[in-house]
Amino acid sequence: GQEFYVEDEDKLYVFDGTSYLQIAQKQQVRYRQVMTALLPGATYNRTVLFTDTAMTIKKTCFVLKGGTSPSVTWNLKHDSSRAGTGTNVFSADQVDTDTTTGAIDTTFSSAAIAANKFLWFDASTITGAPAEMMLTVFYTDDD
Repeated sequence: GQEFYVEDEDKLYVFDGTSYLQIAQKQQVRYRQVMTALLPGATYNRTVLFTDTAMTIKKTCFVLKGGTSPSVTWNLKHDSSRAGTGTNVFSADQVDTDTTTGAIDTTFSSAAIAANKFLWFDASTITGAPAEMMLTVFYTDDD
């Protein structure tokens, strides 16, 4: 249905075809962005999103498919310039080898991202020739 936000009340509503129903306080609404890369090389750097409002990352899920004992060393970065060095979301690079259920992370050193920033995925080392890697970023809109 059609959604809209009432700023004075800080509430989110959805139209169910008959009437508008309050579905959440705006801060409770979670979004997700998915990035999939097929046949990545030895390194990989890709924009995940640009946010025009403040946001907070709540969870990530990273999984690999195929290859021979694949491993990826990676971090998420954010900055107002995509050409910048960026601020790491994780305090240390993640090293993931999961090819089944996905590696779930909920602890970050810089999860709050101000408006008008890019968020990107930066894999510094990829080994084992994975056929696919997928990252899902779950976040809230903080404005």
